[in-house]
Amino acid sequence: MDDLENTFPEEIAVIRRLRRSDPVLDEICRDFELLSRELARLATRKDRPGNDHVSDIRQSLAGLVSEIRSQIPPETQRPNDDTPGDQSP
Repeated sequence: MDDLENTFPEEIAVIRRLRRSDPVLDEICRDFELLSRELARLATRKDRPGNDHVSDIRQSLAGLVSEIRSQIPPETQRPNDDTPGDQSP
């Protein structure tokens, strides 16, 4: 399961469909995937970065989640109970 599926399990089919026809949403999703991978990569490093860098990535992810959620039709959304990047590096 990828990070978009983890964050939007009920909405992933809609997101995938919308990404094919909306280049802006596709770019937002690609940014989300890139930052999610970076956060996971940082969690495995021996020389862990400062908390500010990790915090910046988590803030960016939260903003991207909000942007993605705003593109999903309301009838397909679940309650906003997820927080991206909850795992600590």
